[in-house]
Amino acid sequence: MIKLLNRISEAFLIIFASISLISCGKEPSQKNFVARVNDSYLTSKELASMIDTGNANNFYKNEVIRNWINKEILYQTAVKEGILKDDKLKSVIEDSKKELAASFLIKKLYEGEKVTYSLNDLENFYNQHQNEFVRFYDSFLINVISFNDEDKAVQFRSLVLESNWDNALNVFKGDSSVKKVRTNQLFYDYEIHPVTLLRIVTDLNPNEVSIVLKDGSGNFTVVQEVKQFNKGAIPPFEVVKQEVESRFVAEKKDSLIKNYIKELYSNRCKMRFKLFLILAVIGVNIYAQQVVDKIVAVVDNEIILKSELDYQLRIFAAQKKEDPDTPGLEKQVLNQMIDEKLAYAQALLDSIQVSDDEVNSRINYQIQYFEQQYGSEEKVEKIYGMSIEKIKHALEDPVRKQIMVQKLEEKKFGNINVPRLEVEKFFNEFRDSIGVIPEKVKIAHIFLIPKVTEKEKEKYKAKAEAILDSLKHGADFAEMAKKYSEDPGSAAEGGDLGWVSKGVFYPQFEAAAFALKPGQISGVVESPVGYHIIQMIEKRGDKIHVRHILIKIKKGNEADLRVITELNNLRDSIVTYHKSFAELAKKYSEDKESAPYGGDLGTFYMDQLDPALKEIVSNLKVGEISYPKRLDYGKGNYGYHIVWLEKRIPQHQASLKTDYPEIQKLAEQYQKQKLYNAWIEKLKKTIYWKIML
Repeated sequence: MIKLLNRISEAFLIIFASISLISCGKEPSQKNFVARVNDSYLTSKELASMIDTGNANNFYKNEVIRNWINKEILYQTAVKEGILKDDKLKSVIEDSKKELAASFLIKKLYEGEKVTYSLNDLENFYNQHQNEFVRFYDSFLINVISFNDEDKAVQFRSLVLESNWDNALNVFKGDSSVKKVRTNQLFYDYEIHPVTLLRIVTDLNPNEVSIVLKDGSGNFTVVQEVKQFNKGAIPPFEVVKQEVESRFVAEKKDSLIKNYIKELYSNRCKMRFKLFLILAVIGVNIYAQQVVDKIVAVVDNEIILKSELDYQLRIFAAQKKEDPDTPGLEKQVLNQMIDEKLAYAQALLDSIQVSDDEVNSRINYQIQYFEQQYGSEEKVEKIYGMSIEKIKHALEDPVRKQIMVQKLEEKKFGNINVPRLEVEKFFNEFRDSIGVIPEKVKIAHIFLIPKVTEKEKEKYKAKAEAILDSLKHGADFAEMAKKYSEDPGSAAEGGDLGWVSKGVFYPQFEAAAFALKPGQISGVVESPVGYHIIQMIEKRGDKIHVRHILIKIKKGNEADLRVITELNNLRDSIVTYHKSFAELAKKYSEDKESAPYGGDLGTFYMDQLDPALKEIVSNLKVGEISYPKRLDYGKGNYGYHIVWLEKRIPQHQASLKTDYPEIQKLAEQYQKQKLYNAWIEKLKKTIYWKIML
């Protein structure tokens, strides 16, 4: 490490000396400077505003200076080559000015017009937009509490097992050993940090309580999974209330802007006066632009900036419903960020590989989440102040690093197997803490999806072909998309889908789109969602900019009735003629994950089941099969299934004889936590890191 630093410092001195010679014939106009490129200077004062010069080592000072020099050289070269006179650059600058001015204006308008609403308003909004709150990833509703005293953490866990979480919280209300509490908080899996905590939560069952876990900050944490929502599920209003409120307010604000613009159109003579009133008291729209950034921590070749720490602190505090200024909270967040940077540094040393497809897939899921949270792509762009493509570009580096770390941790801790002797030792040590095992059920199902017939599909295809014929005779593609397309995300934009990389669209759509030349229009293309007509706007390598018109294939009542009848016939075959449920599931079920295993869905705690499925199972006796029931699995997707209750296990005290798999899982969870903590401590001894707050 020392040799590396020396080589880099020597290289920097060579660069600095050669740049200083560029204008050696002129007398410097700045005396107290640390770098110079012709007549531009980086002063000591400016450097101090960019980095904590008192605490930063020479390597990182040199990095900051080198970056300044590189930017200055590129800028001066751009000036010499006339880049500043380029019409495209001028257009971009002018557009940026307009966007910033509009953002400032909108912020002040929001401040002057408060959005008021009642609980009933939010419930109505949720009922009207229920499908928009679908989970794009697996999600967890969890309770978390941390103590600085291990004995208190153990006492708290015992109280939860004896009564419940709320009662335990009341007992510990005001206790000085409590460091943080989060109750009934809903998180997507990728939002749960650190990765160790995500592994623990993933291993828990609903209402199950983890063992006491020691984190890297010396705190002792207890986690309870309240409920898990699989990808495609729609949580009830009470669970997503905050999200509903955020979306409701966003829509109201969007409506406020539209009405304001209409008012400006209808009353242009007063526009200047209104703008004056708003701009006279305008505030700052972009967080911390008045504060000069600085480095707060260094980990290997990575830095953590004050702005990054503040951003993560605000997110962390918001999730916990705490004040960001809570003593110790900033340090806790910074330590977590350092742990993640240490893991990333080790991932680089271990040459962990991540493909572009993996990164793009994760980013696309993230963008879908943003759109689901805020309502539309347009609203996402407004909130983040940049186009979807720019958001994706900004996410590339952090997402790649995140996947690298996850792969490394999976490689190190993904296959932890605790032998029976250790499981028994663990059980004997933590027997009292494990407590009662809730009621469990073993279930299976046969699932069928309603389908339209070829004859029914022809009706929708004919509509698409009629639109295509109009396009061939000169109709404007964008106008036809606005009028006829049934894609809610792009119809209003004339079918414009923006720039998209390979691997995002359905294969049928993608094959047809990439075969087109700029300006060319495809024939009618069928995909799982309907019939498309595609127009190529522009192509750059493996990215395309296209627009499309979508005619959806809609399922009617006839399709539903056909499936219900078929499921009833299958049920009769099992109940009356004693056919094997498992064999019929293998042959007919369209649930690809469970069909090969005879429709087996596994063993679940009753409280772990989705409300609709819980209602079905609650009314069944062991061995009975339900009548067909509708099953929704994502936005606009559904099917019907019959459910078989194979086994019911009543609530009971934990024992190695009846609950070995669950106890083994807890023991593995405990072992993983210990190994992770030890690994991080080892990395801290081998990888350079320093806090510079």
